[in-house]
Amino acid sequence: MKKNSEDYLFLRTDAITANVSANAADPSQSNVSISYDARLLPIWNLYPPLPLPGQTISRTSTIRIGGI
Repeated sequence: MKKNSEDYLFLRTDAITANVSANAADPSQSNVSISYDARLLPIWNLYPPLPLPGQTISRTSTIRIGGI
């Protein structure tokens, strides 16, 4: 995952945090969480009165082990 991030101009590899863990409720699934510390992106300086999202972008997904 971090190797692919080097292909994006504004994406900093050192700001990515990934975590994979077993799903306690269902052992046939895994939880994948990714967060990105976006504090250094230039968007925060474009127009201060603009309402902006939080500076940490986080997403979590549940992946079924073994596919369908």
